[in-house]
Amino acid sequence: MSQHTTRQPGYGELNGAAVLITGGANGIGAATVRSFHAQGARVFFCDLDVRTGKDLTKQLRERAHFSRVDLRQEREVRAWVRDVAR
Repeated sequence: MSQHTTRQPGYGELNGAAVLITGGANGIGAATVRSFHAQGARVFFCDLDVRTGKDLTKQLRERAHFSRVDLRQEREVRAWVRDVAR
């Protein structure tokens, strides 16, 4: 059997960039959070699943920031974006 290693391409312009991701606590969203984080981005992600979102933040440590946001509530989305901009 041959071993196949997948290497993620590097995107230097993401290093230090702020990235916002919705639905980032589970599944594809969490994989997206991990991918941007691995590129050195400051990842701000939201979800309704607080426990899993906080767990992912603890795993990634620095540059990962979780917020509970209900995307159906415009005021919550606006507040989240405003907080990230600060």
